[in-house]
This record gives sequence, C-alpha cells and structure tokens, in this order.
Amino acid sequence: MIRRWFLIVLLSLSLTGIAAPVLAQEAEAPDDIVPSATPTPPIVPRLQVLLPGFDGEDVVVVGTGDNNCPEGNICVRTIDNYLNAIYRWGVGAGVIFAIVLIMIGGVEWMVGSAIGTIDRAKTRIKNASLGLLFLLGASTILTFINPNITALNGLRLEIIAPADISTEVALGGAVAVEIDPNAEYTTEDTDCTVIWSPVRKDLLPLLDQVGCKLKETTGSRLLIASGLRDPEDQARLWMNNCYKRGNGRTGSFTCDPLTCNPLTRSNATSPFDADRHNSGPWRLKSSISSQYPTDAELTEYVVQQAKENTRQYCPHLTGFTYDMWCRDRPGGFVEPVVCHLILEDLMQQAGFYRIASEPWHFEYNGKTTSSSADGSWNNGTMRVLAKYCQSTKHGDDCVWDYAECKESRGGPGFANMRRACCATADGQCVN
Repeated sequence: MIRRWFLIVLLSLSLTGIAAPVLAQEAEAPDDIVPSATPTPPIVPRLQVLLPGFDGEDVVVVGTGDNNCPEGNICVRTIDNYLNAIYRWGVGAGVIFAIVLIMIGGVEWMVGSAIGTIDRAKTRIKNASLGLLFLLGASTILTFINPNITALNGLRLEIIAPADISTEVALGGAVAVEIDPNAEYTTEDTDCTVIWSPVRKDLLPLLDQVGCKLKETTGSRLLIASGLRDPEDQARLWMNNCYKRGNGRTGSFTCDPLTCNPLTRSNATSPFDADRHNSGPWRLKSSISSQYPTDAELTEYVVQQAKENTRQYCPHLTGFTYDMWCRDRPGGFVEPVVCHLILEDLMQQAGFYRIASEPWHFEYNGKTTSSSADGSWNNGTMRVLAKYCQSTKHGDDCVWDYAECKESRGGPGFANMRRACCATADGQCVN
C-alpha cells in the first residue's frame, strides 16, 4: 500500500515537471497592450496558497535590461516561479518519503528472521531506492531528452506605445485627443469654397484647392457644412440627435444620424448608462432624471458636463474633421451623385480619410480615427444604419452603392444619404 502511494507521488511530480513548462511556453506570445510612455506599475497577483521557497517578490517586473527582463517588455514570472517552488517542495517531500520507506524496510529486515519478512523488506528497500534515484534524476533525464522540456519560461509582454493623436467616431474606438489651443480658424468664404463652420487656416489652402477643382469639373462650389465644434455645441447636437430620439426618459436610445458622445466614458461619472460608449444604446440614469426633471434642465446639465470633460473623443472637436457637400447651402443629406463621387475622389487625393457610414464626413491625414483608418474607401458606397437597411436593396451586409442613383444608370441623379435611397432633388426617396 505504501509503495503504491509512493509511485503515485512520483508520477505526479514527473507530470508536473513535464506539463508545467510546456504550458508556460505556449503562453509566451504577447497579447496585452500596455502604454509605454509612463507605464502603470504592474499588478502583482496575490496567491491563496503559498509554498516554501516562493516569496512572490519580483514576479512581475518592467524590463530595464539589467533585471533579466529586456527593456521595452513586462516579464511575468508568477507561473514558472510557483511551479518551480512546487517541484522543489515535491522533490524534498519525495526524498523524505523514500528515506522513511528505506528505514521501514531496514527495520523489517532486522526482525525478519523472527517473523519471515526479509524478502518483503528487500523489495521495499529496492523500490524506495529506485524511486529515489528516478526522483533525483528526473530533471537530468528530461534535460537529456530535450533541454526545452525543463526550461520554465514566464510570460514576456511587449510594451506597445499608444497612438500620438486618436479620437472616436461613430464606428471607431474611444481614445482621447489633445486639442491644439493655438490653432487659428476662419469662416471667410473663398471663390471656390463656402464655409459655414470654422476651418483651420493651415488646411484652408488644401480645402480650397479641392473646391476649385470641384467647381472647375462640376460647376458646384464646395460647402464645408460642419468643421470645428466646441464641446457645448457637440453636446446639444448629441442631445437632439440621440436622447430626443428615444422613447421617454426611461427608455434606451441611439443616434440618428450617428453623433459622437462628448461626455465622459466612465459609467461612474456619466449621466447615462451605456452598453457601448461610442454608439449606444444609452439610458438616462434615474438619479439624474429626478435631479433634472425637465429636458431643458437636463440639456444644460449635459452641456456643462461636456464643457468640463477634459478628455475629448469627438472628431469635430479636433479641427481636422469636416462634413462637405456639393452645394452652396446644406441640403438635408441630399446630394447630386455625380458631383459627390468626384468630391470623394478629390478628397482622397488630398489625403483625407472617410467614414464608411458617412460619405460626407472626411478626416485629414489620420489626425483622427475613422472606420477607414488606412485612408482608403470604396467611392460611391456607404454602410447603412440598421433602421434603414433593407436586405433586398442593401444586401445582408447593409452596404449601399449610391452610384446606382446616377442618371446614366437610370436613377434620379440625387441620393438621400441619411435614408440610403435614391431621391429627388428635395430628398423624396424613389425606387
């Protein structure tokens, strides 16, 4: 019976010595993202079962090159250190157990002539000695077979630097951007461009060049309908396009059209609960609803929250994002198709990105993050909001080719880009 338990302990220690390093090696691939500029001190796990020889010190370290961890990495040695402690503790326990068995066998041998147990004592001593030999030589044997088997390696996670400038759009991520307080803006029209919203002066020559090419090609001036917004205007726009589209104060709501939320992204401090912080659905917190009983009071509260938010996410707050049309004045998301296709081509050549769901929304040279983050898109197509998507018209992927509205393809010549349909000049959808 004792011999059987000894073999079980030996087998367990052998499996621990083989399986542990293999598991550790398979987990080496770095998949965590950690800011590199000023890394947050790593969190050291607290183990519930401590073993002799494992003190938990220096199991998670930021690499400096002098602490056995390469610079630019975070090394996590918790698993390999803990398994090494288990192995050392197990070997020690196995040695003691084997010595006890040998001592028992010796006693049986001494008194065996009286009770006839000499053969059993010899067998016990032989088995214990062989077990002790295998136990002490397990690491040597495994290393001889393959040195990597006993090489317990911890996790090595590469520290990845965050993007210098990034922001959120309706279909993008949520990373705050620093606003340039020294940038200069203008609202003065040019011969080729109509400016309804502030434009960065350093980008105006490029935008005006696009406007002049558009005017030369189509006869239409370029309309910059929306450029720089302040947080207060963004908050009011968000309330109109999102909150007021909902079904009362207790219901959830999304945006139509998609509008960036300028409020904090923390559920603890935001006046709205959110399943998704960038595109909803949102729900007004009951505590805020009772504190601001009217929509006018709630709107002013939200505006103040946006003004005080020091981490802004919305593209139009950066000064690098513009909504542009082929018109002298806004037309309710209705656009002459041929002209807008040319506009898209000109904006792409000028180094602008475009949001997949908004053909009128352009962001300059990657200064903000869009759903076409590489700066490429398919001219004449847009991703359609779920509420306007028709599988027979837009397909299962809800992508619409609004170039089908061209007169040369039998269309009316205009597209209602909000409702994703071919339309008359006044925006009425047609088949």
